[in-house]
Amino acid sequence: MTRIRSTLTTTTTHSNPTRLSAKARKLMDASVAVKTQSRKRNNITEFLDWAHQQHLHAKDVLPASEITLCEYAAEFGGKLAGSSVKAKLSAIKGWTITKGYAWQGSDRLRKVLAGIERSAPPSSFRPEREPVKKSHLSMLHADLDLSDTNGLDCCIAAAADLMFYSQLRAGEVLSTNSSIAQYDFKAMPRVSDLSKANNAGSKKLSLPKTKTNQMRGDKVMVPVQQGSTNPIHSLDNHIHANELAPSDPLFAYRDTKGTKLVGQVIVSGLEEQRTICLRESIQMSFKYLGDGNPLLFLNTGGT
Repeated sequence: MTRIRSTLTTTTTHSNPTRLSAKARKLMDASVAVKTQSRKRNNITEFLDWAHQQHLHAKDVLPASEITLCEYAAEFGGKLAGSSVKAKLSAIKGWTITKGYAWQGSDRLRKVLAGIERSAPPSSFRPEREPVKKSHLSMLHADLDLSDTNGLDCCIAAAADLMFYSQLRAGEVLSTNSSIAQYDFKAMPRVSDLSKANNAGSKKLSLPKTKTNQMRGDKVMVPVQQGSTNPIHSLDNHIHANELAPSDPLFAYRDTKGTKLVGQVIVSGLEEQRTICLRESIQMSFKYLGDGNPLLFLNTGGT
């Protein structure tokens, strides 16, 4: 395994690759997120390990012929979903192009991938999860203590209501670490990122970074609602109960000792009923819209 990897990183396998400057390669790497880069490197390593086991030489791997690509893809037939195999090949394609070679995949590879898709085992597909409904938010609120003395519960209610009505992913507003010292203000919102209410009572939230817009972020509407799950009231209550300053993380909270912490994507120690609304929440919003609620309430434009 070491032989083929080291050969590909220290030598040129063909005489005339179209080489890019170091600056251009660095910018090309920056076109995808760090986590995505890591996943793609793992896919490439897996391919090189397979190539070594097949006794292939560097010149047969970079660029890989369509036959090599078809044989590699076929290894996963009946084992993985077609989308998973396509992701592996996408990493190899990007690596090949970055190294200055033309991609050799064509019609035969596409047919092999189509066959893999048809032969994917049932275990490769996750069952569809039931959407979280507005009634679940009401259940959550009924189980929480939303008084000034329970900062964590106020934080949970505000996060759940915001994600539901503003169609947000949990990772766009909730940190993965409870320490404020490790909070990434370049990627996560502060209290000051929440605007004042407009004439209708709704607010806007500026997100420094989103999954689909990682450089400039985005602005989302926080629509005023009737009833206990009104995200405007929940946010105001949370900010007041936890005595948050404009510069604090939006979902910081104070524990029973008064220590200021940050709400996490998964808050450990809470029962399922409390954590259900802290998951990825796109499905929740589509259910909300599907029940006949107007899209205007979730519009990111206007005042």
